[in-house]
Amino acid sequence: MKLETIKLNKTIEEEYRQALFLLNFIRAIELKSIRYKLIYILSLTAILVGLSVFGSIEYLIGFYIVLIVSWAIFIINYFIKFRKYKQKKAKLKVVAEENFNQLGDFILEFNQDLIKVTTEKFNSEVKWEYFRAYLEEENTIYILMEQISSTWSFSKQEIGEDALNKLKQIVKEKLPPLKIKNFNA
Repeated sequence: MKLETIKLNKTIEEEYRQALFLLNFIRAIELKSIRYKLIYILSLTAILVGLSVFGSIEYLIGFYIVLIVSWAIFIINYFIKFRKYKQKKAKLKVVAEENFNQLGDFILEFNQDLIKVTTEKFNSEVKWEYFRAYLEEENTIYILMEQISSTWSFSKQEIGEDALNKLKQIVKEKLPPLKIKNFNA
């Protein structure tokens, strides 16, 4: 089957926007996980406080120690993740510029069997079955592998509206949409 061939119109701004979208997507997944942990710890706290009202605190001291340690771990974990997010976000533009400047021109080719990206320095050809799912913005398609850092993304600005629509059509036939509950960033 004939490959659709497009020269990508890559820009640093578009590269950065797509990387930022993925970083914020990962952050949203982490925040959802943190929210569930917070609800769990709050529930345990309420139960322990309720038991203290009706029972003797002396028998519950071990539970209080565990609860305090759980709160400390939760808070430390939240601040570590928040700090990592801020650091990654600060480095994102620099990394996008470095990657952009090193690779040169991009050629995208795709059909019903595979997708291929070629530059002067590398050639990467992947069959659709090796991708896990897709995620879609209005003018961008993200094609995800097992690791989110291996996500391929293409926008209307990079490949044009017709090519983006053709690519989206194939992606939607070949891959399921991403379900956040089944995804671990």
